[in-house]
Amino acid sequence: MSKRDVAAPPPRQDFGSVVCAAILLAGAALIHAAVVRAHLDHWRPQSMFFLVLAMAEAYLAVGLVLWDVWGLYMATIALNLVTAAIWLWSRTVGLPIGPNAFQAESIGALDAICTAFELGACVLVATPLSRLMQERRA
Repeated sequence: MSKRDVAAPPPRQDFGSVVCAAILLAGAALIHAAVVRAHLDHWRPQSMFFLVLAMAEAYLAVGLVLWDVWGLYMATIALNLVTAAIWLWSRTVGLPIGPNAFQAESIGALDAICTAFELGACVLVATPLSRLMQERRA
């Protein structure tokens, strides 16, 4: 059997939403990478959190475009919902750790935009995730 005889997988109908989710994730990754230096002087563990988060979001952004795998969609939703929850917690009652424990931070435009990007990515990957889950049941 030659390579020509192997059927190519059908194109993803929801690829547009996946690309949009990847763009939002890349935007969130850039924002998180941009604040690493500013948080380095304040509290090093927080700075490292933003660095790891930026790398994870960048990996997911690339992975979503390259692979149609339900695990990537689930990881995107899980990571971004947890990140949004931490952001909400830090803006309402304050996180219980760090030099400013239990002190609510103010809401800045950039961090609100970043959280909107993260939640938007969750919504956009819900459709391909639903499709893959239905295919697994069939």
